[in-house]
Amino acid sequence: MRSRILVVAIVLACAAFAADSLNCRLVGNWPFGPTSNSAVDPARSIVFCGSGGGAYVLDVGDPTSPVVLSDAVRTRGYVRDMFYDNNRLYVVSGPLDIYDVATASAPVRKSSVPVAGPGNGVAASGNYVYVAGRDSGLRVFDASDPSNPHEVGRLDTRGRAWDVWTQAGWVYVANGDSGLVTVNVSDPANPRATGRCVFGATAKTLVTSGSYAYVTCEVGGLRIISIADTANPCEVGKYDSLQGVMGVVVKDTLALVADWAAGLVVLNVANPSAPRRLGAAGMMLYPHGVQVMGNYGYLSDWNGGLRIVDVANPTAPTEVCQFKTPEWAHNVAVSNNNAYVTDGYAGMRVVDVSNPGCPAERSVFPTPDQVQGLAIVDTLAYLAAWSEGIRIVSTANPDAPHEVGFFDTPDYAISVFVAMPYAYVAERGSGMLILNVSDPAHPTEVGHFDTPGIACEVRVIDTIAYVADRENGLRIISVADRTAPYELGSFDTPDYAFGLDVVGSRAYVADRNTGLLVIDVSNPASPTELGSYDTPGQAMSVRVRNGYAYVSDASSGLRVIDCTNPAIPVERAFYVTPHAAWAAWLEGSRVYVASWGAGLQIYEPTLGIAEERSAPHAPCLTLGPNPVRNELLVRMSCGPTTSTLSLYDCAGKLVQQTGLPGGSARVSLRGLVPGVYVARLGTLSRKFTLVP
Repeated sequence: MRSRILVVAIVLACAAFAADSLNCRLVGNWPFGPTSNSAVDPARSIVFCGSGGGAYVLDVGDPTSPVVLSDAVRTRGYVRDMFYDNNRLYVVSGPLDIYDVATASAPVRKSSVPVAGPGNGVAASGNYVYVAGRDSGLRVFDASDPSNPHEVGRLDTRGRAWDVWTQAGWVYVANGDSGLVTVNVSDPANPRATGRCVFGATAKTLVTSGSYAYVTCEVGGLRIISIADTANPCEVGKYDSLQGVMGVVVKDTLALVADWAAGLVVLNVANPSAPRRLGAAGMMLYPHGVQVMGNYGYLSDWNGGLRIVDVANPTAPTEVCQFKTPEWAHNVAVSNNNAYVTDGYAGMRVVDVSNPGCPAERSVFPTPDQVQGLAIVDTLAYLAAWSEGIRIVSTANPDAPHEVGFFDTPDYAISVFVAMPYAYVAERGSGMLILNVSDPAHPTEVGHFDTPGIACEVRVIDTIAYVADRENGLRIISVADRTAPYELGSFDTPDYAFGLDVVGSRAYVADRNTGLLVIDVSNPASPTELGSYDTPGQAMSVRVRNGYAYVSDASSGLRVIDCTNPAIPVERAFYVTPHAAWAAWLEGSRVYVASWGAGLQIYEPTLGIAEERSAPHAPCLTLGPNPVRNELLVRMSCGPTTSTLSLYDCAGKLVQQTGLPGGSARVSLRGLVPGVYVARLGTLSRKFTLVP
């Protein structure tokens, strides 16, 4: 067996919300992944553990054995921050979501509102919610009615507002390179910056306690700022880290620090000008946020999950439990209403998608090394498990998958394609390996072809194998004799060929920065390019059906490309996933996307009626709120003063028409079922979502 190699390739994506899609709707998701933040309810001993695009609600009455009460907190973006107050959970994932968590086992989302910026940090006090909107500064929302929050004020913080905290009627903003900003919010409609402390480091997160703000600055360590005079905040103390500080919480005279190098560090801050290290619980992976409740610290450790540390003795903090959250969703396949998601070092997860609006995890099958590619045939899953080769797993009982056989491949197994009785393995630097899997308990090698590059994916049609060979493009290999495969031809793509699909005489190649290539392979010895489409992100994978290519485009999400005319491919739909789109599976009318750090996302392209992209100088049609419940406000800022507004459902059916006298109207949506709709006025159209 080879030694385990950890490859960290974190690709962050924009938060997904209504404005980040075109002709494509979110059906449902199981969005869980690494954890970077949490919130706590000490009165009920509950931790809200952020995980990818959702949060687990944990009962930690016994901190050594947390119990999952619910996984119903699921957002459309990637959870960036959470704040708990008085039975409400405020979540920013780009937009701001408000959940009623009075019944911890059954959270109810009351509302979701877009945040310019997007939203990155959140805090609440009384009826007001304060959101750090990154490039859009501080945003103030009135949430006195949690089902209908609305923005009442904003402040240009003159920097990047990463995080926010509130104390005693004041708001404090971690403002990137502009340091700490103190804000008077006595008039929430007109927040006013009163002071600023710039200290030569990038302020990312913060908390306040008494007369001090504790600001984390990643490589700049922890800065302690006196806020006794809000007009003149000033730095009084500092804690340096070898690699970086990502989070902090303060209890009495102790500060618990999420330190990338040292894990959970406990500082004595009785004298804020001279913080003193008392102890640390190390052996963490990538510590991010931290909370404290009673004698325990709760450290969000990225793909290390939630680490629970006993800090009763601050000189010797001791980890008592590790709650493992999902890791990195690499790939997905669907069979018999179950989605099989490869989840990095966590193995394979089985998710029930019989109700696609609310997928539920059934089981997890751990693998000895990270698993990326997979294939499902009948009741067997074939897993490409990196240094541990091919693992063959019975899924006859999806609630209890178990291994029935394995083959220790000579290199690193990245992906696998099965055409019984053979499995074709993309073996990284060793090319393509062919296994006979007719006896799954005893797979045997029958052939091998060493491609010149890094074999990333293989597809087989009849007696020809097509390999995406990264820097060496597309390789076409005869497997008529599996014991002696040989190359028929190749096509040197401009960038790195990471994924491919083959339909008929055409190969569709996901060529990273080049986007999608359509290649004629009718003559395998001389493949030729028919056309290409330069996707906005990095094309990592592609699946094709009925002339449409569904490209997993990393940070730019799912892109749907019309290739019916291969010489001129045209994008017809897209959805910016909450985290990088790595791979997709087509099943019925739905697309199942493995969204790297945000688990499984399920989409449905809505091509029945086209949604127009905004033209910079066209008459502006605006809708609000979006999402909407009962009544939609429609405005036309210029153009015709009287016109007919038409509403279409996602299938393109006309469901309602109304006049727009004077360029605006309030449109009742009562009687329409929840879902995605398109409002069309003349040549303009906009998408909106109707929620229950």
